[in-house]
Amino acid sequence: MDWILPISLGLVLFAARDSLGLAAFQGRALRLAYCASLLVAGGSLGAVAEQLSLTDARALVGEPFVWGSAIAVHGILWLLFESAKRNRRLLPWSRWLLVLPPPLLMYAVGAATWHALRWANLPGPLAGACVMAGYGAVVLVVAFALRRRAASQPAAGTALGFLAASNISGLLLPLLPHRAQPGRALPGNVDWAQSLPVLGIVVSLVSASFLWARLRNSY
Repeated sequence: MDWILPISLGLVLFAARDSLGLAAFQGRALRLAYCASLLVAGGSLGAVAEQLSLTDARALVGEPFVWGSAIAVHGILWLLFESAKRNRRLLPWSRWLLVLPPPLLMYAVGAATWHALRWANLPGPLAGACVMAGYGAVVLVVAFALRRRAASQPAAGTALGFLAASNISGLLLPLLPHRAQPGRALPGNVDWAQSLPVLGIVVSLVSASFLWARLRNSY
């Protein structure tokens, strides 16, 4: 259906973001807080998802206040990560921003949880926690694989650059194909005409932002 690509893109983008961040900013307390935050967020999303129909979910995401607030949160995260990256010393508070799940990740996991509830007979909070646990497991495995390469000050700066750039994707919230279409049943395939432009624009913006930051830092 038309949410498959945005959901997948959101999960992949933020899995890369979080993996790089956790690899660069190592610490057991940070990992524990990160995992606890994901499980709480997943359980909360599951409780909401089991109460919503597809039309209700799309209408909720389509509310200007909802996506406007999400864009604002992404903008604040971008500013904070950019501020941390420009400092010569790694700011201790910057790593703890990883504990906060960004809105686009919450949207992607919420949509994935909504579909999981239709595939499996699970309570909403449990389904949401399971989806987030799967996402978190992938992040931790990749972070563990990257830990030696990322354990340096330049790696921390690179991680902060990508953490900042990834939040540019929040600007694409108004373009996501979330508006309900009356009389339309759930299709079994991807609506490429709606999803591919969103996919391309998100990838282009995040890549351009990250490359520009790298180029600027090389001078």
